[in-house]
Amino acid sequence: MGPRKPKKMKLASPQTQNTGKTADSQCHRGLMDPEGSLLGSSAPAPLPRRMMGRPGVPSAQQAVGSPVPSQQMPIGKPPLPPAAAPAPAQPESTRPPPLPQHSSSPIRQPTALESMAAVTDALLDEEPPLFIGVAGGTASGKTTVCSRIIQKLHDDGIIRPDQNVVVVCQDSFYRPLTPDQSALAKKQQFNFDVPSAFDFPLLLTTLQRLLKRQPVDIPIYNFVTHSRHESVHHIERADVVILEGILALFDESIVGMMSMKLFVEADPDERLARRIARDTVERGRELGGIIAQYLTYVKPAYDRYILPTKAVADIVIQKGGENMVAVNLICGHIRQALDRQRRRRQAGRQPSPPPLLGASPVVVNLH
Repeated sequence: MGPRKPKKMKLASPQTQNTGKTADSQCHRGLMDPEGSLLGSSAPAPLPRRMMGRPGVPSAQQAVGSPVPSQQMPIGKPPLPPAAAPAPAQPESTRPPPLPQHSSSPIRQPTALESMAAVTDALLDEEPPLFIGVAGGTASGKTTVCSRIIQKLHDDGIIRPDQNVVVVCQDSFYRPLTPDQSALAKKQQFNFDVPSAFDFPLLLTTLQRLLKRQPVDIPIYNFVTHSRHESVHHIERADVVILEGILALFDESIVGMMSMKLFVEADPDERLARRIARDTVERGRELGGIIAQYLTYVKPAYDRYILPTKAVADIVIQKGGENMVAVNLICGHIRQALDRQRRRRQAGRQPSPPPLLGASPVVVNLH
């Protein structure tokens, strides 16, 4: 026997090559799916003729004209997660407020000295002014005593030039008279020396505002027409308040706010002589009417309402403004009171001043 001849191998047809090993290699490389479709292309790959017409195999027209539906996902791309549903809109009322935008520059903090100065200024504003009451009979010299006190306070440097000393005259707070009362006043038949003739509620409110260092308007009283002017005296603030009037020490609410209480005493005959000189020149009254009014209204009112307030006074000044010994004594007490206020401000404490004088009044005579 001779050697066997090797069998000839038949070459695969193009259809076999497209559907055989080459197709499998392309499928593994992700270019074709197992059914023969090119990925990423709408045209299907041609099928072998021997598979045409078999059940479950698309016809030639279907293979050529339309893509074969496939239930498998493309190879090489993971499935995308389902899109999240949009969050519901938050109501405007429940939205948190936007954060404040801070500037890049640092905020300057006050120094220790500036903080102490601010505290001192606050205490200065809360510290009530020194409140002095000056009472006494008509034409006893109350106005002269107040003028001498203010002059000496400035001359001795007790009050600085930037400080304001305010004298409130109780006569500015007379009640406006009705037409009937005004007619009686023209005949000197109206009593101006009784408490009901004054507007004490308005006076109290004005003093309270001054003691809080608030601006006030002081009314201006016309003694000729017995009415108030439309214009007023405006006071921005006060560091020392002096209330001067015949009944300055009568109202308990007002007396309770005072730091010092003075009563000016003078001889009755001297007071009558001064009243006559004042009313005839300043108020245009006749002598007979002045004397009749003094005996009928002024003197009885002094004995009933004004003289009892002498017991409330800390210092009783005799001889009025001529008594410079009393003026010097009063200015010395004012200096001590202001010095105590300054020390309290420096110590940072609220004011709680003790009484300037004892319970019994000090009588200062002119020698």
